[in-house]
Amino acid sequence: MVSSLDTTGTGAVIYSGGKATFTVGAKATFDIQTDGTKAKNIIHFTGISTFKFNDAKNINIQFNLTPIAGSALIYMPRNSYFEIDVQKVNARTTGSDIASEPSYTWTPMFDLKIPYVGSAVTSSSIQGMSMYEETLNEFIAKFDTVTKQGFKDYNLNILMR
Repeated sequence: MVSSLDTTGTGAVIYSGGKATFTVGAKATFDIQTDGTKAKNIIHFTGISTFKFNDAKNINIQFNLTPIAGSALIYMPRNSYFEIDVQKVNARTTGSDIASEPSYTWTPMFDLKIPYVGSAVTSSSIQGMSMYEETLNEFIAKFDTVTKQGFKDYNLNILMR
């Protein structure tokens, strides 16, 4: 799936009004980008949900411009999870040039289970593994999709605020 949306609306690009499982499968490409002048969530699930990447070829979720206050890449209620099987994760802070080198790179990352409460990641409850303890510890300390502008991966890319 590739989507680019320029809009002044406030609706989510992907929305589920109930429990959802959204999976990006092996070798799949998922690229969603948006700009706009109103606050919005790119992905918004209202029921307990899971958003999974299973060895995807390329994932990119990003705001093309600095996001408006109240915007989020991903919004899911308590007890919802962002799950990643095996990926390299790149992240950029808000205000970074989208084409620039990532602010953070974590590799290899696998078996990640990232809990959400609204648009906030519960960092202390992140589960996952890396070959390197330092990489995993930094990921847990710094990963979130609220303070990031997006994320992208050649496997997974996240641009952060």
